[in-house]
Amino acid sequence: MSELAMAVFAPDAPWWRLAPGLAVAGVASGLTNAMLARLAVDSVPADRASMGSGANNTARYIGASVGVAIVGTVATGSGHDPSALAHGTNVALVVSAVAALAYAALALAIRER
Repeated sequence: MSELAMAVFAPDAPWWRLAPGLAVAGVASGLTNAMLARLAVDSVPADRASMGSGANNTARYIGASVGVAIVGTVATGSGHDPSALAHGTNVALVVSAVAALAYAALALAIRER
C-alpha cells in the first residue's frame, strides 16, 4: 500500500522519503486503469462498448475528483501550522489506505465466481 509507505510524513523530511510510495502508486495506477478500461468494455455487449467505456471514464473522473476533495479536506482540517498539516497528511494517507483495503475486500466479496 503506497499510502502506508508515505504515512510517516514530516515537514523536515527529505523529498526522497516519499519516492517509494509514489513509485508504487504510479505503477499500481497505470496497471489498474488499463485493466479497468478493458473490463468495462468487456462487461457489456459488443454493440454497447462505447457505453461501457463512457461509464468507466465517468466513474473514474468522479471518483478522482471526490477522492482528492476528501483527502484534501482531511489533510488540511488540522489547521495551517506545518506540524498540524503533516499530521493531517498522515491521517489522510492512513484513511486512504483503510478505504482502499475496504474497497478491495468489497470487490472480492461481490465478484462473480
